[in-house]
Amino acid sequence: MKAAITTKYGAPEVVQIQQVPKPEIKPNEVLIKVMAAAVNSGDVRIRRLDGGGVPPFVMRLIFGWSKPGNGIQGLM
Repeated sequence: MKAAITTKYGAPEVVQIQQVPKPEIKPNEVLIKVMAAAVNSGDVRIRRLDGGGVPPFVMRLIFGWSKPGNGIQGLM
């Protein structure tokens, strides 16, 4: 499966499309095939560490110190 991966904070150039393994589902879970996705301004601001008044070090504490936590866009 393909995913948009972010390995560090920065401009749009840090986002890469890569193959990742299909997630294994656990009991009482379902796997949903996504046909389309959207990027909004919040995704861009988090990647740039632009919190609109929130200091970057606070955003790093919330979303991941050296890189965004999960790395896959849209997942927390």
